[in-house]
Amino acid sequence: MQVRRARASVAAEFCGVDSPMRFLKPVPDPVRPTYIRLLAYGLLRSPGQALMVGLASLIAVKSLAAPPWEVAILAASLPFGNLLAIFWSKWIARSSNKIAYAFWPEIASSIVLFLPAFANNSHTFTGGLCVFLLLRAPIVQAHSAILRANYPAKWRSWLLARVLAMSEMLMAGAGLAFGLLLELDPMLFRALFPVAGTCGLVGAFQVGAIRLHGETTANQTNALSPEYSLPRILGVLRHDHRFLRYEIAFFLFGFANIMTLPIIPLFLEHDLGIRYLDAGLILVTLPMVLDILMLPFWGRTLDRQNPLLMRAIFNVIFAFGILTYSVAISLQVFATGRMIVAFVQGGSVLVWVLGINYFGIRGVIAPFVGITLAALLGGYRPVFFVAFVLMNVGTLVMIGEVRSELRRTGGRLPSYAQAERDIDTRFSA
Repeated sequence: MQVRRARASVAAEFCGVDSPMRFLKPVPDPVRPTYIRLLAYGLLRSPGQALMVGLASLIAVKSLAAPPWEVAILAASLPFGNLLAIFWSKWIARSSNKIAYAFWPEIASSIVLFLPAFANNSHTFTGGLCVFLLLRAPIVQAHSAILRANYPAKWRSWLLARVLAMSEMLMAGAGLAFGLLLELDPMLFRALFPVAGTCGLVGAFQVGAIRLHGETTANQTNALSPEYSLPRILGVLRHDHRFLRYEIAFFLFGFANIMTLPIIPLFLEHDLGIRYLDAGLILVTLPMVLDILMLPFWGRTLDRQNPLLMRAIFNVIFAFGILTYSVAISLQVFATGRMIVAFVQGGSVLVWVLGINYFGIRGVIAPFVGITLAALLGGYRPVFFVAFVLMNVGTLVMIGEVRSELRRTGGRLPSYAQAERDIDTRFSA
């Protein structure tokens, strides 16, 4: 019973909410030094995150008149960096100084955030931010090594969730403050990015001060072993049609979502004439607050429900939010769609993270497909509708998999823990 309960709480543990009071209890002494450093780092990174998550692309369009292709390049830079992280992970796994792979990229990328202060055109601005995102490619893998070395597994998710929640709360406040400042002076981004860069530099030294406690454990990064290499993955997809449908459903939905990322700032500026104050509120603050509030609920819900069924429900709601964008005749209507998306965003990401996915290239291609469709269809609104249709195609594939699962199990869908055990068994077969 204890083993079953432990496995069934994995989704809630990921959100730090497997017990309501556990989130707030004191941090244990053995991990407190690392926790304090990572909390300081997370909080110091929040201003830069607030700028990059919701405002950077809009600044490029609104203050510097960036063309669509530049916005697409900016949207594709983070996924491209994620692809590079696969190669970095092998070097990090073999390194005896893993902290350096978090420290020096943080230093370099933070310095690059000073470049927008000197940007006289959109090319310099977007180019600098693209370099910033690419320089950060090793950081996620290095942080994974730090967490594995210094945080016992039983505390890891909880402590990570605490830092994430507090960082997102600061991001929500920063988004509103930055929107207000940019409303007063649209060129004030020249000061905001260096401020974020300064905070990042200080945060880098917080990470640099961490000392790893278990080098053997730290070697367990996300580097692909031969067992989980690309040929092995393709072999699984070729022989396991159920798993292939699962991956196709996620690929289609994610491609459609990423396709809209460069379209949103262009649409808000050219069709709705958004103000910076509204942008800070609609693009950063309100979605972030709603995500913080809903993520614990989705974590606990996923412990008791089938992930495929829940993701199909999330997809339908999410797609309806995207459809709302296509008919938005005012910022109020667009904000309504944004809140619909934010309502299920945390749950959707949680199913994706807790599942098995091998995507990256879609994020590099999809932004350019989005702006190409906008040019072919004569506007930004039709792209949202195309994304809505593509999302529903992916959802139909997932519903087909849910029905297949019902037939296979005799009408009873497995919980997340049961589904995870089944996927692990089939993948290692």
